Amino acid sequence: MQLILQRALKAGVGVGEPRGGSARIFSRLQKHIEKNGEIHLGEKAQKIIVANGRVSGVETDRAKYSASNIIFAAKLPFVLNLVDNHRLPKATVDYAKNIENSSGLTIDFITDRPVTDIRASLLGVDIPIWARFQSNADDSFTPRGKYLSTWGIMLPWHFNGEKKTVEQAEKRLKSTISAIFPDFMSQVVAERKTVVPVMNGNVLTPAQSRPSRPDIECSTIKGLYFIGDTVKSEGCSGDISFSSALIAADKILGT
Repeated sequence: MQLILQRALKAGVGVGEPRGGSARIFSRLQKHIEKNGEIHLGEKAQKIIVANGRVSGVETDRAKYSASNIIFAAKLPFVLNLVDNHRLPKATVDYAKNIENSSGLTIDFITDRPVTDIRASLLGVDIPIWARFQSNADDSFTPRGKYLSTWGIMLPWHFNGEKKTVEQAEKRLKSTISAIFPDFMSQVVAERKTVVPVMNGNVLTPAQSRPSRPDIECSTIKGLYFIGDTVKSEGCSGDISFSSALIAADKILGT
């Protein structure tokens, strides 16, 4: 996060969330890409083409595309299906094969009145929960008179889609919410549950900490870069994704 803030301050822009949510960032990014290049959807990457020790393109189930640089931003183990593993650093292959990710349950709640005036987020430590009160910071998220907040809780490691595990997590989350805001659940008029199979790309354990993660720039294949929260970059969780993307862009652009 420090790197992101430093870049934003240097650029002379404000730091915060865009009105209308993070989707605004992606829509602006889409317009920028389409102005300077192309976006291809509905295609499955099948191979990263490597020639003479550097990337030369990507092959999908529909076409081949030439490229002098490739940024791999998908779940890290997937790269093992796209590149001859002998071409990758052994440490990267071993790490990708054994990586453990975390899973979570999120619930969007709609209430008919604000349950708090908190504009930022809540983050639990003893109980792994988090919350965001979007409507308090941006009233464009919901119709007038309705208020949105999103709550989440980590699911146990090695979660494999068990319905009972989700039900137990939901019960624990709602019990915790009621302990913090006793009147919250009685104000809920609608809710939406989402099970997130991959919450963080890797569980934050010593074996998966920064020194053990793959470098952003692949040392054995020129022009191949890894970004996301599973690589060796600054921050924690999502911050790693942002900082690794900035570093990869700087390396490619030579800035």
